[in-house]
Amino acid sequence: MNPQRIESIEIPERLAELLSRFGRAQWRGLIKRRLAMGVLLIWAVFMACCVVERLQAIPALVRAVILIGIVCVALFQLLQILIWPLRHRGLMALASRFAQDQHDSQHADFADRLFGAIELSQNPRELARSKDLCQASLHRLDQQAGPLDDRLFDDSSPSIWRRGLVAFLLGSLLCIAAMPAACWNTTQRVLLPWHSIERYTFVAKPSLPAIVHVPVGETSSWSLQLPSGGRWIPATATLAGEDWSQSAELVTGGDEQLAGRYPFEIPGLQQPSELTVRVGDLQITQRFSPASRPVLKSLDAEVCLPNYLQLADQDPCLKTTIDDGVFALVKGASASVLATFSKPLSHATVNGKTIAVTGDRLEIPVDGQDEILVDWVDELGIAVAEPLLITVDRFDDRLPALQVTHDPIDQRVLDSQPLEFRLLAEDDFRVREVTLHWRSADQKGQRVLGPAQRLTVTSLSNDQPVRLPLQAVFQASAMHAPNGLVELQFSIADDHPEHHPVFSQPIELQVLSANDHAIWLSNQLERWQQSALDLRDQELQLFQRNQTLYSQPADRRDADWAEQVFRQAREETINARQLRQVAAEGKRLLQMAARNQRVEVQELETLATSVSALSKMANQQMPEVSKLLKQAADLADASLAAAMLPAADPSADADIAKDRTKPGDTDNESPFQAAADTETTQGDLKPGQGSAETNANAETNATASSSDGSKPRLGLLSTNVVDTSGRKVKPTAPSKAEGQQQVDQALAEAIERHTELVAQFDEVADQLKALLGNLEDSTLVKRLKSVSRMQNRLSVQLSHQMERRFAQPADQSDAEVEPLVQQVAEASRKVGLVMDDLDAFCERRDVPHFAHVLAEMKASLVTQKLSQLEKDVVDRPGLAFSAAEYWADTLDRWADDLVLPGEQQEPSNSTLKNPKSLSPKILLELMRILESEVNLRTQTRIAQQGKQAMEPNDYMAEAIRLSETQDLLRDRMDVVIDTLIAVPEGQVHFRGEIDLLGFASDAMVDATKTLVQPETGPPAIAAQTEAIELLLRSNKVNPDTSGNSRQGSQGGTTDQAALTLLAEGLNEKAMQRDSETLLSTGGQNHRVPQVIQFGLQEYYQRLDQRRRPEPSSPSNQEASQ
Repeated sequence: MNPQRIESIEIPERLAELLSRFGRAQWRGLIKRRLAMGVLLIWAVFMACCVVERLQAIPALVRAVILIGIVCVALFQLLQILIWPLRHRGLMALASRFAQDQHDSQHADFADRLFGAIELSQNPRELARSKDLCQASLHRLDQQAGPLDDRLFDDSSPSIWRRGLVAFLLGSLLCIAAMPAACWNTTQRVLLPWHSIERYTFVAKPSLPAIVHVPVGETSSWSLQLPSGGRWIPATATLAGEDWSQSAELVTGGDEQLAGRYPFEIPGLQQPSELTVRVGDLQITQRFSPASRPVLKSLDAEVCLPNYLQLADQDPCLKTTIDDGVFALVKGASASVLATFSKPLSHATVNGKTIAVTGDRLEIPVDGQDEILVDWVDELGIAVAEPLLITVDRFDDRLPALQVTHDPIDQRVLDSQPLEFRLLAEDDFRVREVTLHWRSADQKGQRVLGPAQRLTVTSLSNDQPVRLPLQAVFQASAMHAPNGLVELQFSIADDHPEHHPVFSQPIELQVLSANDHAIWLSNQLERWQQSALDLRDQELQLFQRNQTLYSQPADRRDADWAEQVFRQAREETINARQLRQVAAEGKRLLQMAARNQRVEVQELETLATSVSALSKMANQQMPEVSKLLKQAADLADASLAAAMLPAADPSADADIAKDRTKPGDTDNESPFQAAADTETTQGDLKPGQGSAETNANAETNATASSSDGSKPRLGLLSTNVVDTSGRKVKPTAPSKAEGQQQVDQALAEAIERHTELVAQFDEVADQLKALLGNLEDSTLVKRLKSVSRMQNRLSVQLSHQMERRFAQPADQSDAEVEPLVQQVAEASRKVGLVMDDLDAFCERRDVPHFAHVLAEMKASLVTQKLSQLEKDVVDRPGLAFSAAEYWADTLDRWADDLVLPGEQQEPSNSTLKNPKSLSPKILLELMRILESEVNLRTQTRIAQQGKQAMEPNDYMAEAIRLSETQDLLRDRMDVVIDTLIAVPEGQVHFRGEIDLLGFASDAMVDATKTLVQPETGPPAIAAQTEAIELLLRSNKVNPDTSGNSRQGSQGGTTDQAALTLLAEGLNEKAMQRDSETLLSTGGQNHRVPQVIQFGLQEYYQRLDQRRRPEPSSPSNQEASQ
């Protein structure tokens, strides 16, 4: 720097140099200080940022402010360095700065004088006043500046900044060495605040989802797991919300799922929230959003059936719904569970093992486990509250069960009598076969009953077993079962390969031929007759005691006498009850006898007349006698009470009668006793069975009929239904007249009625005695005729053998001879039985011609000779042939000798009470045809229900057998038609019956053709139903008339007791009630009968196809309908 001149005063060069060196030294020091200050300040800020960043992340805005502050500090320091030379350009500025710098040093005086001298030299006014003085002062100062050391101008402060820089460098090195990543991360974050640079932490930051979903409104668990690469794993972590916080410790052992995690319990959230997680120097803000849990919508199981339950045309797998987490599974079946959820799933586990999921569906295979524990998590990460437990209930396929019910079966059954059984087959899944088995001593057979088709399995559990109702009919003749003891059993089998058929309890039957059944029936009738005779004896004793009581004088008729009369009335009631039972048993025997074609119509009529008489006595006469006796006892009590207590209460009589009245003593034992039949298969209601008005009208019409000489006409069967739609309410019976009846009059009337009762009892006893004799006679004759025919067949067979083997070696095989020997042995056995029965009959009754035949049979040694014939058949067939012919003729002659001349003459149609009536024999045959047709229809239905279970050949054979049976019934129907045509004037009197039976015969022909196809379904059943409906028609009758309201060929009442009893309806005790139902079939009403239950459409079609021109007469019109 050159010395300057201040106007006229020149600054010494030494002083100028001195200030110049001082200025340069000061500027250098300033530069050092400013640089050191800026670096230290920036380093302090950096260290502060490092410390703060370890605790929490500095926001980007704060980091931007820090960066701006650092830049400003640097610029400020640079500006200070640049401005300082500008501020100290003159000597005056340098002198002032020098004076300030040396203020506290030993050169302070020099520096002050130098500043004052330069200041004066720069002041013109001072120069003007004392220029020399200023110059002298400068000169003197120049001299004094000579010995000054250069160190005077060195800045002492830079050493401090140098130490600061050294400390900065050492601190930086230590910081960088200790945490290079943190230092570099802080540097980046501070210098680049606008970049998204993650804050470095010693705790490794885990990878967390943007949103964690938790169950809405529920306390949920959430855990935090740190990555393994972190330099620090704190022991605790903190989770904080707006007004709550919780700490969690690091799990180091125990639960494997929580190991290395910090478990937290998040309180129930109702709306999305952001929670702060702090772990060491790591702070995370995690967003939690509440959502509903994934729930189970449906749970189904797909079960594949075992092989033995599968069908070719059925899907082997079935679906079912699982309720309560439990489903049943039969052993041998495979299954899978299909679960549907409310949300799509992310993953699921089954018994701890991960399983694949498909959206909101989960398929779980069921292998061998009995319990399945299912846990699932949806796509939001929310797990189910509780795992689902599915229990597999494995069960065994149980044995099938069979329930057999039937109506009471008689001790002995005819070989042609069908027995109906109702079966209920039950199995867990499917009934394969139900079979009827019969077994005799040496034979056995079976018949498959069903099911009609192999049903598909629809249930997968055994809680609701399959129940299959079936019908079965056993008819010995149809199943070729022999006569004798036959055991019936039903079996059921299912599809399980290890299950054997299950059999029902055996049913033992004694199957009898028509002849044997007639013999057994005769014995039953004999016991029944004895029961009736015993009751007659009791009635005679009661009659004698009544006469004794009646004969006592009036003064001896005290209270004891009245009590005896009352006991007589009670015993009469008891006898009436027992007689009703005897009559019911007689009716049952009558029905059994009607099934046997060996029993003649006259015998049935005699038995029916006796049964009707006994029923009338039990239901009318005996109760009337009891009522009169009780009335006499009550009158006697009243008389005694009036005599002893004239002023007594009149109710005393009623009290005495009330004390004697006991349950069961009155005539009206049942509220149904007075109910009339509302349906009967006979033409009309009989007198006494309907209401009082009905009986009165019937008697009026009968009187009118008899007055004009006409008699009731007996026509075809029909079904009458009482028309109750217009019935009036019966008026209340008038009260009994006041006053006291004389005891003698009541007893006299009781004795009179009792006398008639005893006389009728004697008449019935005589009828039964004659009936048993005729039955015994008829039975023995038929049995001998049967053995005679056997001998005749034997002779024919022996004749054929002799012709075939004449002049041939005698090498007969056992197969040819054995059947002949068995025939002779059977004939010998039957003849022996006939002789025993004939001997017993002769001991009981003295019948001369019976005794003569018995003596002749004993004298001929017939049984011994027939035993010898067994040997002659083998050894001497020629002699056996002659003996067989001889015994055939002899047995036939003995049978004829048992019958007196004229016994077998049947009454002609002229002997009937009405020549326009059908013969009872014809009507009985029609009833038997009708019953056989109904049974045949039942057998057809049974064949249809077992069609699928039967072998094709067996089904074909059964259908052919049914068609043959149907054809035989049609033949019998044609015989009846021919018989009606052959009757004199039959075309006139029985035109309607002949046409109607012709239509029924045509329907039977259609049924035969249908069955032989083979077809046992609705077409065949419809044809049979048509025949049945034509044979048995329904009409509505008015109970307030005499019963002759029917039109056509149907007549009024019948005088044949057998037909009356056999054709009675099944609802004998049905209550009559008001009804609006209209029913008339076979008349002019075109309504369809309600009895048709099967094949109805086919039935209508057949009627339309078979419609013929309507006849002109009312009977033909009715028959066509």
